[in-house]
Amino acid sequence: MSFTISKSFRRKRYIRIAFNPFFMRKFFLCKCTPVFSLKVCLSLLVCFFCCLFQLNAQQNSFLDKVIEITQMSSVYRHNVNWDTLKPKVYAAVIQDEPDTLKALRPAIGFMLAALGDNHSFMMYKGAYFGRTGKLNTYNLLNEQTKEALKKEKDSPVRVAKLSKDVAYISVPAMSTPPKDGAEMAKNLGQKLRDSLCSLNLADLKGIIVDLRLNTGGNMYPMIGGLAPLLGDGDAGSFVRDGKVLSTWTIKEENVYFGKTPSTYINHPCKVNEKIKIALLTGPITSSAGEATVISFIGKKNTRLFGEPTAGLVTANQMMKLGDNIYYYVSVSTEADRKGKEYKSAILPDEEVIGGDNFEDLNNDQKIIAAMKWLTDKTL
Repeated sequence: MSFTISKSFRRKRYIRIAFNPFFMRKFFLCKCTPVFSLKVCLSLLVCFFCCLFQLNAQQNSFLDKVIEITQMSSVYRHNVNWDTLKPKVYAAVIQDEPDTLKALRPAIGFMLAALGDNHSFMMYKGAYFGRTGKLNTYNLLNEQTKEALKKEKDSPVRVAKLSKDVAYISVPAMSTPPKDGAEMAKNLGQKLRDSLCSLNLADLKGIIVDLRLNTGGNMYPMIGGLAPLLGDGDAGSFVRDGKVLSTWTIKEENVYFGKTPSTYINHPCKVNEKIKIALLTGPITSSAGEATVISFIGKKNTRLFGEPTAGLVTANQMMKLGDNIYYYVSVSTEADRKGKEYKSAILPDEEVIGGDNFEDLNNDQKIIAAMKWLTDKTL
């Protein structure tokens, strides 16, 4: 910050205070009389430093809250020494940045990286950020999958008949907003269910459920939409420190936690009890997409084909920190119906690297491998 007094001009003094980037490098010109010049300008200086102190205090208070939530709630909280980590987190704050989230982004990213947390993130007005140095799973994709992912953003659920008694359904990502997302989730789940039931499941001997392009979102419309394939009973659970916190169950073709329904999807459809289910996975099968995969693991006549998933196998709890500011912190891991807990990527039963062909499903190598199993009468 510079502080200069110009030469007298028509018996009036002009004092110019050039503020640093904290105030967007704007120049404030103080036109002062000889009597009040020093008082006015000193007042401006005091005001500036008060604003500076107040802003830093706000940022520190916000960061204090994020650290407190993480230290208490994160499933990874035991991975670090907090007395050692905290000073390093505060040191990573951008001190002269007036935008609080921009100032704190490297600090929060550093903290999540130290925890080994790839899934927690901050969201502000639809934009989000997580740990620093996170592996970009998008770079692991082949060109066919990258191109399909671009189209997937605007694509509905895709269904197809691959043979007389084998069908295909894709399950896209299903993101819902923090506020008023219940109705959207219900609609997404209903569309998935309607698409599934259109395949006449009672007449099928096999079905392929494609989650390769499912980057996550809300697990409940995905699992609820596919509930007829899962059948009644426990499908998965949330685990923390080796203890089951809660279990999601399929009942009346909807998702329940205890006696409380999490989905309200209509359109029941009868399923062939002996139907074989093949799930396709890939490097960007993430988060809620992985929870959907977990819901099928351990079920009779079910097998996974493709590549390891992204490994975002934690449940995130949403914490509102301010207007349009949300912190999604990983509070538990997930386990399948048989109690196996997942802490990293889900591995397929049969690995098929590459060979994806979303334009011509009959020439897709993962689908070809799945079809071989689905149509093998000896299995």
